[in-house]
Amino acid sequence: MGNAKGLLIVDENQMSTVDGVFAAGDVVTGPLTVVHAVQAAKQAAETMDRYVQAQSR
Repeated sequence: MGNAKGLLIVDENQMSTVDGVFAAGDVVTGPLTVVHAVQAAKQAAETMDRYVQAQSR
């Protein structure tokens, strides 16, 4: 679930190695800028929405 640096591993949709678990920001990249964290969080939120919608069908 984590890499050698202790950060979570996610795919291009911000989903971790555990199905249905998403992550973004410093826990994935380490400390970067707020802009990077917000961008990743927005992408994760959009993907989470699609994931939940698909699960409820």
